[in-house]
Amino acid sequence: MLRHSFVTWSLTRGMNPIQLAQIVDHTSLAMIEQVYSHLTPTDAYDAMLLVLQAED
Repeated sequence: MLRHSFVTWSLTRGMNPIQLAQIVDHTSLAMIEQVYSHLTPTDAYDAMLLVLQAED
């Protein structure tokens, strides 16, 4: 449960899914896509806003 929560939390905050898959030792990005496909379009929108609002 902790791993699932961590991955969900990381994705909703805009973490790169490829890097996240490596961190949690998934063998492929497909695993992240299949297991965490429950994330909503609102989550993607929120992540995009974070990227756009980030200061260099």
